Amino acid sequence: RPSTMPFAQLDSVIGEATEIAVRFRDAGFRTYLVGGVVRDLWLDREIAHHIDLDLTTDATPDDIRRIVDPVADAVWLQGARFGTVGVRLGERDYEITTHRSEVYVETSRKPAVRFSTAIDEDLSRRDFTINAMAVELPDGELIDPFGGVADLAAGRLRTPLDPEVSFTDDPLRMLRAARFCAGYGLVVDPRVEEAMEGMHDRLRIVSVERIRDELDKLLAVADPTTGLSLLARTGLLREVLPEFDLALLESREEALVVLGPDEHHRLAALLFGLDHDVVRERLRALRASNERIRETLAILDAAAELATGVVQDPASLRRWVAAAGEERHRARALVSALVEGGDVLASRSRELEDGLVEDLADLSPPLTGEEVMAVLDLREGPQVGEALDFVRTLRLDQGPLSPEEAVRHLRAWWEDRSRR
Repeated sequence: RPSTMPFAQLDSVIGEATEIAVRFRDAGFRTYLVGGVVRDLWLDREIAHHIDLDLTTDATPDDIRRIVDPVADAVWLQGARFGTVGVRLGERDYEITTHRSEVYVETSRKPAVRFSTAIDEDLSRRDFTINAMAVELPDGELIDPFGGVADLAAGRLRTPLDPEVSFTDDPLRMLRAARFCAGYGLVVDPRVEEAMEGMHDRLRIVSVERIRDELDKLLAVADPTTGLSLLARTGLLREVLPEFDLALLESREEALVVLGPDEHHRLAALLFGLDHDVVRERLRALRASNERIRETLAILDAAAELATGVVQDPASLRRWVAAAGEERHRARALVSALVEGGDVLASRSRELEDGLVEDLADLSPPLTGEEVMAVLDLREGPQVGEALDFVRTLRLDQGPLSPEEAVRHLRAWWEDRSRR
């Protein structure tokens, strides 16, 4: 093993994969550890036990299955037609893939897969040089035909082949470039940035789900601002979030860092200020789940209301909390980070909440519909709904009430209503 490899965790990772690697070797095939784990091993980043390990081999999917079946705890074949066999061995999951190339044709959303027998060709079709490294198993020799180690040392992001070729193979790599620049503190190679600017509209052939997931990954890094700036410069941010005003990006960069690596919260920060319906339609266009749409709109609605200064007393706080629920915490952070004087508004609402001797997680009315009907001797109808609205408002205005207090207020209100 070359002495220049500072893989503090390499022996442990190789040790896990030795049994399976030896089986491939005994069957006449080679196996290599590939992907982000090789990059992170070189950087001495922790490889968690729940992380899948990616292996590539010159064995075909049928050969892979024949080799792993006797020792695997589980085998998945959903990706076999694309060359990938999933394997569980002990506590680790592996994705073992036949050497391959993936090429998108001009109008396709799905790659055409071609198998190969050469590790260098497989690595040449990877997204960036820092991810185009391999470790041969079980010996641990580094395979780095495109200078990934040198690029890591220089803090540079390049593609193994010409960037136009790489981005034609998979246009999503243009979004990944932003994530790797932001997540690893890299500077994009000028040729790569030029290709991104010239090819940004090719992103439209990529499925919306892949685009959304890649945007989430960028927003989840510690500081996504350099990546977002790269997307803005190259026209890619306009492809992903066409409603976003690019002129606002610089003014929101500090807020994005302050909000922390919560992709949902940070996306809400980018969408803050847009019309409610525009936000909903953008999230639908990104194929966001109904729960995420509900969550994002709740954050933005609560932030917009808080920013108006309406939360001034316990009653207005309860009304705000009743609408915002648990999203009030994210809304406060958003207002504090994005609105002039927002830190004062957020602090005031927080102090009001801390000063209340009640559980704001339960703002339900003190009487049920059945109890209201019994007290007022009503049958179902619009009068019951009106009475329930009174009881709900009573809870928000006055705080927790005993059933007896609620009944007294309800009867007084009903008598006054009947006289009018």
